[in-house]
Amino acid sequence: MSRLDELIAKLCPDGVEYKALCEVANIQRGVRVVRKQLSNEGNYPVYQNGLKPLGYYTEKNCEAGTAFVICAGAAGDVGFSNVDFWAADDCHYIKSTEKLLSKFLYHILLWQQNFLYSQVRRGSIPRLSRTVLEKIKIPVPPLPVQHEIVRILDNFTELTAELTAELTARQKQYKYYLNYLLSNQNSVASIRLKDVCKFYNGDRGKKYPKSSDMVSDGIPFVNAGDVDGRIDYEGCNKITKEKYESLGGAKLKKGDILYCLRGSTGKNGVYERNEGTVASSLVAIRAGEKIDYMYLYYLLNSDMEWRQRVKSDTGAAQPNLSAESVGNYVFPLPLLEQQLQIVSILNRFRILCDDIKNGLPAEIDARKKQYEYYRDKLLTFKQVEVFQ
Repeated sequence: MSRLDELIAKLCPDGVEYKALCEVANIQRGVRVVRKQLSNEGNYPVYQNGLKPLGYYTEKNCEAGTAFVICAGAAGDVGFSNVDFWAADDCHYIKSTEKLLSKFLYHILLWQQNFLYSQVRRGSIPRLSRTVLEKIKIPVPPLPVQHEIVRILDNFTELTAELTAELTARQKQYKYYLNYLLSNQNSVASIRLKDVCKFYNGDRGKKYPKSSDMVSDGIPFVNAGDVDGRIDYEGCNKITKEKYESLGGAKLKKGDILYCLRGSTGKNGVYERNEGTVASSLVAIRAGEKIDYMYLYYLLNSDMEWRQRVKSDTGAAQPNLSAESVGNYVFPLPLLEQQLQIVSILNRFRILCDDIKNGLPAEIDARKKQYEYYRDKLLTFKQVEVFQ
């Protein structure tokens, strides 16, 4: 930081100019490719509507070291590629000029991330206008200052990348042992879930909660969007006690598994509260006496579940399952003592991989916050007065 302070004191003691992005960079929209032109591996990743490559292409239209912004789908997401790539038509790539380092621009755009999200037009496909990017005002300090800021911030992002790679490796290891321990059980009887569990659907029709039943502090009414490995208790809707008691559908208990039937089918999480209910897009699965609820949770996150879920899908435009079809899933069921041994092993892996308080995600989250703190500090410059 002392080196940066020296550079600022020497090169821009009175502040820096702020410029519209279009004045110091060339914003280009990518060129459309279709899936049949792509492969699962190849020379050049293709970025279309998200930061995960859509596939790989035989040609490139962007050089390594280019920042880009997704303008449809995951609109507003900011990326940077260290390799040559192909930008498709839902991706704006940004070529820097002699006044602006591309990596400095990348950190600037991350700094502006919340603003970009706020400008996304919400519809069936979220979109971000190129005009929004063109008009963003950014500080343009002298190049040596940009270089030093990039060096400092890259140290944080590189450490986060290392931790993320470690987490990915552990998640693969966890998935391997999950499938190995659950599927390699000789001389163990197989059961249908409906024979050892009870299923509780959300209400439909007249009893379905309306907006007038929603309160800021009430009983959780969990929808499919609130479930992804864990339950979003803070973000989910809440209903009044009176409405909850009038429902004929699911009355949740601690240990129920909430399982998504529509949209992102198969997403699930363990319910950890004593009261609650679910929307019709979910089913609550309650473990019986012969099956431990966490053993059930791991079964529902295994490859065995995935294979049966694919076969059970109705084939509609939106992925769709029924509670009855899930009840017919078949799994091996050892004695409770053996179930608990398997659960104990997998719990340790899960804490390392998923626990935001104790595992690697907590360390990654801390590093991201540290990066954001220094990024906000380093990219905030006094604006110099420019007289025409």
